[in-house]
Amino acid sequence: MEIKPICRFTCQSLTSEIIIYNQVSSVEDEIERITCNTPVHSVKKVSTFTETGQWEIEVRNKETGKTKTLTFDAVLICTGHHTEPKRPSFPGLHKFKGNIIHSHDYKDSRGFEGKSIVVVGVGNSGADLVVELSRVASQVRCQDPVVIKLADLRFCMNWS
Repeated sequence: MEIKPICRFTCQSLTSEIIIYNQVSSVEDEIERITCNTPVHSVKKVSTFTETGQWEIEVRNKETGKTKTLTFDAVLICTGHHTEPKRPSFPGLHKFKGNIIHSHDYKDSRGFEGKSIVVVGVGNSGADLVVELSRVASQVRCQDPVVIKLADLRFCMNWS
């Protein structure tokens, strides 16, 4: 059975105010309730918001053009603030003869079989890539820059 992605979730910069999706008992129980690529026309508090905390969402079906209003206990706004990749530059990068890609441009592990790979930066995306590529590559290393500013250490230590 081929598993097809229903949509892409980015778990970046989540705060305690967001209800985490993994609180759902299982994805299989909720899968039919997920709708992707649906334009949202309005989001507003219901008249009983103070008591219920619920939201009224008006959406439009792209295929039929019909709009409908739905009520939810929570709203997750996914604006894609990480969609513009940051491509750092560092000395000697131009001398590297291999392929360089950003996690933003990564689609799947095809083409990485048997390769020796270094992943620079192990934030959420980098850590995901290390795990996925380790299944097909001959070697995966990760490098995460560590910056320590001496001036900042005084706040971490008890200077008596």
